[in-house]
Amino acid sequence: MKKSDINPIPDYYDRYINLVADVELSQAFDVSIKQLDGLDANLLEKTGSKKTAVNKWTAKEILQHVIDWERILAYRTLLFA
Repeated sequence: MKKSDINPIPDYYDRYINLVADVELSQAFDVSIKQLDGLDANLLEKTGSKKTAVNKWTAKEILQHVIDWERILAYRTLLFA
């Protein structure tokens, strides 16, 4: 399914859907995997627990937040399927 296949785009989700490229889902997953493989795990391990300021999130906390939201949105997608 491509972004252009979603018609009409639900009002709330349009801001998220418009952020992605108009490619097949399998292609988007392949690109995401390649981007994750390109990350330097050692650098993330070194800097992952450091905070830039008081009451700010660490890199690991930000990454976990993104993962959590991805799971939530995937669950919501399954509800529509």
